[in-house]
Order: sequence, then C-alpha cells, then structure tokens
Amino acid sequence: MKEIIYIQAGQFANHIGTHFWNAQQSYFTYGTDAEEPIVDHDVSFREGLNSSRESTFSPRLLLFDRKSNFGRVGDLYGPDVEEADEITESWEGDVVEYRQDPIPPSQFHKDLEEEEQKEGRDDGPHSTEKASTRREKIRYWSDYTMVYYHPRSLQRLPDLPDWDDSEGDWGSGEEMFERHDEDTDFMEGSFRTFVEECDHLQGIQITHDTATFGSFTNVLLTKLRDGFSKLPCVTFPCLSSSIPGKIDVDNIREIKLALNDALVLQGLCELDTTTVPLQSPATWTAGEWRKDMNLPTDDFYHTSAILSTHIESATLPFRLKKSTDDMSSLTSILNWRGNNRLAHLSGLLPARTNMLFEHDIEKRIYDFSKFPSDEERLYGARATYARVDVSRGFTEKTIKSYDEWANQFQPLPHSIHAPIIDLPPSFPPLFEPKTSSVAAISSIETTLLSSATFKAYGFLANECLTRHSDVVARMGVELEEIKELKESMWALEDAYKSDDDGVNSEDPGLGEDEEY
Repeated sequence: MKEIIYIQAGQFANHIGTHFWNAQQSYFTYGTDAEEPIVDHDVSFREGLNSSRESTFSPRLLLFDRKSNFGRVGDLYGPDVEEADEITESWEGDVVEYRQDPIPPSQFHKDLEEEEQKEGRDDGPHSTEKASTRREKIRYWSDYTMVYYHPRSLQRLPDLPDWDDSEGDWGSGEEMFERHDEDTDFMEGSFRTFVEECDHLQGIQITHDTATFGSFTNVLLTKLRDGFSKLPCVTFPCLSSSIPGKIDVDNIREIKLALNDALVLQGLCELDTTTVPLQSPATWTAGEWRKDMNLPTDDFYHTSAILSTHIESATLPFRLKKSTDDMSSLTSILNWRGNNRLAHLSGLLPARTNMLFEHDIEKRIYDFSKFPSDEERLYGARATYARVDVSRGFTEKTIKSYDEWANQFQPLPHSIHAPIIDLPPSFPPLFEPKTSSVAAISSIETTLLSSATFKAYGFLANECLTRHSDVVARMGVELEEIKELKESMWALEDAYKSDDDGVNSEDPGLGEDEEY
C-alpha cells in the first residue's frame, strides 16, 4: 500500500478539498453485488472507530483554516468541542459564560438526513433528487461535506481582528506557524500520528491559498523537509487575482498580493517535487470551454468544483488499484529534464464520451495555470516538455481519436483512460443539460509557457526594488530577499527555454497508455 497524506490550508483550498473528498467518498461501493471500486481507499483514507464503535473511514488529512471559516464541522466522535469547555474544566473560579448560538445544519445536510431516514423506512419510493446545494444556501465549505474528519485533522487558527488586513504579508507566516504548533503540537502530534499509520508513505499532496496561507505553508513544508527530504510532494497553490503587468502602480494591496505569490512559487520550486499553480477564478476568461456550463466565477462553491474535478482526475493514478503509477513515477515523468518543477493543470469538462479530437479541441481545453491573456491560447505541441493525460468515460472510438491527436506531442503524453465521473450529490448544478455523470480529460504538463510566469514575476520583483521598497517593508521582507527573488525568477525562466524553442529532442521514454 502507498498512502498519501493531504494538507489543505485556506478557505478556497478547503472548498476544493471538500469537493475532492466527496468524490473520494463516492468511490465506495456497498453490498455483495457491488462492483469493485477502481481506487484503493486505503491510499487516502484511514480506518478507525466512531463514537458508536463502528468502523469508519476518515481522510488522511491536515486541514487548516481560520476558525470563522469552519462553520459546522463534525468529526468521528461527534460535534465540535468548544474551547470554552476545555477552559472551564481547568478553571476553579467563578465562570460567566457567553455563548453564540450554534451554527445550524446546512440545508444540504438536512436533506441528506431526510434521505437516509426515507431509505430506512419501507414506505414506498422516496425522492431521488440531489440534496439542496443551491448557491445561496452555501455558507461554509463544511456545508456540503460528506465525510467525517478525524479530530487531529482539524487545525483551527485564530481569527484576525476586523481591522487587520494582513493578506499577502509574507513575514507573518512563520509567526503564525510557530504559534499554532506551540498551541497544538501538530507536527509531532497530528502529522507524526498520520505518518506512523502508513505502511509506505507515497507522498504529500497540498492545496493552499497563497494570499492567506502562502508563507505559512512554506514554513510547514520547510519543517516537513527536515524529516522527509526525499518524499515526493505535489502542491496546488491557489494564487491571488493580482496579475503582474496588469496592476495599477498605485494599488499597494495588489502589489503585495502579486509579490506574495512570487515568493510562494519561489519557495515551492525549492521545496516540493511538482508545483501546479491555480489562477484565481476571478481571472478566468470566457471561451469555448464554458460552452456547456453555467459557471458563476465569483462563487467559491462553483469554481472550486471545477478545479477539484480536474485535480481529482489528474491525480487519479496515485490512487488507482491496478495502476503501476504513483506520485514518484509521474512527477519524474513531468520533470524528466531535471529543472521543470512548475507544471500546468488543464482540462475539458464536460466532454462528450464519443467526441473526436479535431484540430479545434485546443480551444475547448482550458489552462487553469496560465496567465490570462487577451490572445487565444496557442496550445502547440512544440511548447510541451512532458504531459500526463487522464481521460474519464471515453469510448474506444474516442480513445483512438485521442491517440491520433496525441501523436503531435514530442515526447508522447503518458495517458491513462479511466471510467466516467459519477457526480456526488454535493456537486453544484453547473452543466446544461443536467446530468449525474460526466466525461472529462484532465492534464498536468510541464511547458514552455511557464517561462512567461517567471518572467512576469521577475519584472515585478525588479519594480519593487526600484519603485516600491515601501511595499516590501510592509510585508516584513528584506530588500535582499527581493533581489534573490528577482534572480531566482529569471533563472527559472531560463530553465523553461531550450535551443529548439520548446522541446528537447531526447526521448525520455514516455508515451505508455493505460486503461481501467
């Protein structure tokens, strides 16, 4: 068995994570006549006992967020434990309690409970409609979670005062980390416990918001590397909406956020195995890829569902029962040149199960990592160094069409063909017409296009040195660090270039197709 430990940090990242874990929950099959699941549940779930001494699976997960973002989260042993209860147990003096009204269950959880009660009664057919997850009913990422968390998974950080606007303040991350670790001992407690439960730890998968948890995650990953220097790590940083080159020169907040993103990427490219940055949904452009979707890009619940589905599919080989791939092998494929740790996530959702990969397919595949541009994406095979494609629900005819299309890439993509995606009840009503399952193709690739990312951040760092040293000081960063950032960004830009404009002609031995 090759287990994975997951880390989520930040509000948007935890929306992505909620959809991800609901998808994992949907792979469970029950009953003697049920089909064998395609995934090995033990990779991502740990088995334990709930408060009723029943065997229950919970994610191998460390989940970080501010307390006010948690909402109503239950764990294996019942509802949340109030901090006040712990305080009064150790206090011998008089106590006057002031308690806020408890957060009521979401409509989604009420509907699920009603469905379960109907299934337990023999009173004829009951409604098979999905539980209510309309946009206006989602308050927190916990409003539509379908899994139970282990108490050690939930890492609550104190809320910031209303007057504190510390988004993008790089210097606050280490203090926040040290204070939380001192209070909870999660490195030697929660994380160490999850590690010791694993037979053979495959790696770590991290999703985090850069604006609020960028420097925090950098410190966390640095600590992890002290004990696990060779362990594969795949990170999905959710970038801010501040795009270098499109920022008003007088907008201090936007400059801070963009510079913070650059510092996050610099740290990740030194610490993890593969970094897959995710552009903010606020920057997503319109186009053919949104043709069959009703997608409000200003809503975390909807946009996180799209990103989570592509992340879940692209990383599916890590969890497949019959797969010979794992985190180590696929990250090695992506970085076969040795200097390409930054990758792009792209995909098409929904796809037609019987579609043909014509020349215009590039217009419908959206790159969630590329800087938005007024120009249409030039998705040329010559710009790709390595590529891992995972298709879901394609027919044999479509797979054959894909193979012919993939021949344009040199080296050939490493491709996996898996069953269709069954959407869990928590999935938002995005698709027209409505459907309970969708076909898709999701990809992670290392590409020449990443050079534009590093180039833009390099120029931003240079601008901060010459014109915005006051912003650097406010962030708690030394000017010498920004000089190093500038040189690092431009060195990484060069690492994504080659003499033949994109692809080294050496064959890294890629291109094997797998089907499940």
